[in-house]
Formats: sequence, C-alpha cells, structure tokens
Amino acid sequence: MTRFLFFVAGLSFLLMMAVPLQAQPPAEEWQTVRFGDETETPVINQIVVDGAALWIAAHDGLWRFDGRDAVRWDTDESNHILSLLIDKEDRLWIGTTLGLIVLDADRDWSKRIEPLPQLREPIWVIRPALDGGVWLGSDNGLHYAALPGDGAASSESTAPIALADEAVQALARTPSGDLWIGTRDRGLFFLQQAEAGRPQITEIGPEVGARINALFLGQEGELWAGTEENGLCMLPGDASSAICSPPPFDEIEQPTITGLFPDSSTPGAFWIATPDRLWHYAPPANLIAADLRPTDVRTIVEDGEGQLWAGTTSGLLKRRPPAWEPLLADLDRAKQDVRAILEDNQGVLWVSTGGGLLWQTPGGPWQTVEALESA
Repeated sequence: MTRFLFFVAGLSFLLMMAVPLQAQPPAEEWQTVRFGDETETPVINQIVVDGAALWIAAHDGLWRFDGRDAVRWDTDESNHILSLLIDKEDRLWIGTTLGLIVLDADRDWSKRIEPLPQLREPIWVIRPALDGGVWLGSDNGLHYAALPGDGAASSESTAPIALADEAVQALARTPSGDLWIGTRDRGLFFLQQAEAGRPQITEIGPEVGARINALFLGQEGELWAGTEENGLCMLPGDASSAICSPPPFDEIEQPTITGLFPDSSTPGAFWIATPDRLWHYAPPANLIAADLRPTDVRTIVEDGEGQLWAGTTSGLLKRRPPAWEPLLADLDRAKQDVRAILEDNQGVLWVSTGGGLLWQTPGGPWQTVEALESA
C-alpha cells in the first residue's frame, strides 16, 4: 500500500469534522488539500462509501480515504478502476480494465478474490443481482459473477451470459430480478430469469436505435430508455412494445438523451438530460424545461437537506430555484468535469472529477485535492 503525504491550506478537514462552523462561507470559497507533486492529478471515475471510509475508483488504482489518510491499494497502475459496488454483505466489487476483483468486509487486499480470473476486459458497470451475485457490463457482453456460499448461481464460466462482442454500458434490474440491458452499438435487450437453465433474452425492436445511453425504471414498472438518435423511449414492464418520444416528450427537440436521473421529491418524477438542455418530468404529463443549458449532465443528486446538485462536464451546479448556480468557475478545467456526486452518512458531499476529488462538510468550505504523489 502507498500512503499520501498531504498538507492543508486553511482549516483542516479533521478540525471541520470536530468543530461545527457557525456561518455559511461564500459560495466560491475553496480550501485546498495538496497531495505531493503538483504536476500529477488523478482522474476519478466513481466513489462509494462504507461505514469507515470513502473508496475511490481512479485511473491509477483503488484508493481509500478515511478523512485523514489516503491509501492506495496495491493494484497495477496500468489497471484503471472503472466501477465500484458495495453489496448487502458489505463486500466491495471492483471493476477494472483487466477484469473483476472483490474485497471482503475486512478489506484485506491480500485476501482479494477474482471470481472470474479469465475475464480480462474492462468492466464498465456493476449491478446487484437478486440472488446475491452481480451483473457486469463489459466490452464483451453481459457477465454474471457470484462468490461461493452465496446461494447464487455458479459463476465459473467467463463466457458472457449474452451479447458476446457487444459493449454493455447501461443496466437496470426490475424488482423481480429481470434485467434491462443497454448497449453501445446494438440497442436494447430484456433478460428474463428462467427457473432452470440460461436466462431468456429478447432483443427490442429497432425503433429504439443502436446506442442506449441511459436507463430508468418508472414507478409503474415501465422502462425509460435514453437513446442517441430516437429521443426518450418508453417500454412496459413486459417489453411488449416500445414508443419513442410520446407526448409530452415530443417537445424535446434534441434526439440525443444523455442521462436520466430520479427525482426523489415526487413519485415517478425524473430529470432528462440532453446535450443542450435539462428537462423535468412529473406524472402524468408535466414536462418542464429547466433554467439550465448544460454541457452533458452526468448526475443529479439530492442531499439529506433536500438540496439538488448537478454534475456536468463543465462544472458543479447547485439548485437555487428557479436557477442553477455554478460553483467551479474558479477551478481549472479538469476539476469542472464532474463525474459523480455522493453524500456520506455524516452529510459530507463528495464530488469526483477529471481532476481529482472535491468535498464539503455541512456548512463548511469546499476542499479539493490538487495533486497526487506516491510517498
């Protein structure tokens, strides 16, 4: 393992955690935590949190940050970490450019498990299966993995369950355990669990198009699919048909849907991102164009106080109705490329970017990782 050496400019992170601040700082006030060499900055793909620490998927490996020390697990630096999942048994599933790794609840790297040791390809997305295993979306189709003793189906084979040689980039599991699969070049598929033998997979008609960018399960069991060329498509839970850009979604002139994000404040509501606009939909037919013209919204998160945050390729935005306030205007361009937002159980907001990690404690100033260096 490798430990960072870091220095705090301004208030330290630990002091902020221990002593509540009395006043809200200005919106553009940033505190800097500097990690070693200023010339090297991590690209962070995803962040997840367990009861003790933040886990960071970066281009130079897997990192653990406990609020004081940042530690890199001994992964090959050429093996980029692409995706993470903490399952109900508190195990950490790690998708890399070279396959899949699992850490048990004790997070002992020396006891790491490779459920599919012959699978040596990028794992872009990991989703929990109903039986305790996981579904994996890779450059070579859909895979399934499970650990011995889970009571789950065997995962000894590294052959894809379906869609060999196709890039799977979006997955959505139904409450019954069936799976919607969005691919990069072959469209949309529906996998139904079989009582015995391999699952049955159905290819959805060509009306949804070849590239599926996002999937969202609706309140009534329907699927919403954001496509590259055919707008927003809706499919009933039995996958019997597909309707693309039905009213009121025909008001969205842009045919490319880049993201779909739930709105937890309203049952059945969700946000719709296009390359040039953000929209909000609430059942049964209320579609509103938001006062925001972003460049590719990647995520929208509501924190524990009901505050909305949007991460885009051009910055972090805070919702101040009726507008969205940009927060990263004074940072370099890489840190304006927001890839994920997460709130931990202490109310700390974490933001992963193309230029490192940002965070804010409740009522405190923002902090940013400026650079990284192995010690």
